[in-house]
Amino acid sequence: MRVLVISPDRNHHLKLRERPLFPLLGPLVVAGLFGRVDHDVRFVDETVEPVDFDAPADLVCVTAMTATAPRAYELARGFRARGIQTVMGGIHASFCPDEALQHFDAVVVGEAEAVFSRLVADAEARTLRGIYGSLAARPTLRNMALPRYDLVRRRRYFVPGVCETRRGCPYDCDFCTVKNMFGRKVRDLDLDEAIDAIDAMVPVTGRHVFFADDDFTAQRREATAFCRRLIERGVKIDWVCQSDIKVADQRDLLELMARAGCAGMFIGYESLAPEAALKKLGKAPDLRKSLLERTRAIRRHGILIQGAFVFGWDHDAPDVFDRALDFMWEAGLDAIQASALTPFPGTELRDRLMAERRVTHPASDDWGEWARYNFVQAVIRPLRMSQDELQAGVLRVWRTFYSAKGIAHRTLHNTATCFRGAKSVRESLVQAALKVLFDLNYLEMVKNIDRSFKSFC
Repeated sequence: MRVLVISPDRNHHLKLRERPLFPLLGPLVVAGLFGRVDHDVRFVDETVEPVDFDAPADLVCVTAMTATAPRAYELARGFRARGIQTVMGGIHASFCPDEALQHFDAVVVGEAEAVFSRLVADAEARTLRGIYGSLAARPTLRNMALPRYDLVRRRRYFVPGVCETRRGCPYDCDFCTVKNMFGRKVRDLDLDEAIDAIDAMVPVTGRHVFFADDDFTAQRREATAFCRRLIERGVKIDWVCQSDIKVADQRDLLELMARAGCAGMFIGYESLAPEAALKKLGKAPDLRKSLLERTRAIRRHGILIQGAFVFGWDHDAPDVFDRALDFMWEAGLDAIQASALTPFPGTELRDRLMAERRVTHPASDDWGEWARYNFVQAVIRPLRMSQDELQAGVLRVWRTFYSAKGIAHRTLHNTATCFRGAKSVRESLVQAALKVLFDLNYLEMVKNIDRSFKSFC
């Protein structure tokens, strides 16, 4: 069977020129499930190459997030016009299966491994239809097929290697879809199987790797065992992971991660308000001081930090953007992600804001509105500022942090971080160079952000 696996363009509607940091793991996992013998599988990441609607295919599989769902529906329409079977999976389809089924022949809810054999059998018999799977299914993560790393156009990404060591997240954030998609009970891959997958990936994609685990350090014992095994087996990679800020309190783990090749962390600060302290840090009489100390503790190990901030909480007033920028400079963050609070399908946040009639683009009657759910565009009415103030503030944070002045400041003051920790001079130089290129990539993006938003809105 000829199979085309597509990851829709993440910037198709917003039209921002941006080199993606890494390929998404989900489509590569799906491509790997088909195997290499019985099926001819091709992978297209539309963010880095165009989709050929005339390509020969018996089955088209599209994995989409909420913001890319409208583009996924457009892709399905183009291929179905040729009589090609289509199936949609991913996080949006899992929470909006009935909507997705209006555009695709079949929809996979939850993790594809749980239903894949039946899905393929029906596709081969051309009886593919309806909804497959459920959010309650938790397939085993043992003896998993390798993602199709050989299909990745490695030179199109900053970090072309992407893998996972576990699924699920133990936290109960009301704005996040992960716990409802993958469960709050964390499931680990077999330790050696996970490292075998990395060994197979590195010759194809290179030594720069992103761990897609939602929180690599949430289970300290498992994270420690993984890092030790990486060192024992002599696996040489420079890797980035997602973590919570409390890892800073685990000095032994931080030292071990640095020795194992950890070059950076994506950390969700989310909010700097005292109201958020109990959820994030247990107790923190001085939240700002606590976050600053923890941030500096991590960076002392030569680990770069991209901080994620969400704006539009009920406690946020218009001054929140300046306070956040002050913190970013003082903490010496290497990169940031500024987001407007977004009520994604499948979250308790959406249920609450819909009930309060505060979602301005609910996509209830117009599925095209999902393209606005891109983290950058405001789609809610905050309590203590206007929607326009929220939108302007988020864009200002992006422009200010990734301005030419901001990049010059970080290059002068933060590059020394790359030369700390257990890295060779060569590794440190490569890390520093990638850091500058990453900044310049976002500088290009924000230069076009006003034009893009005008055309989008």
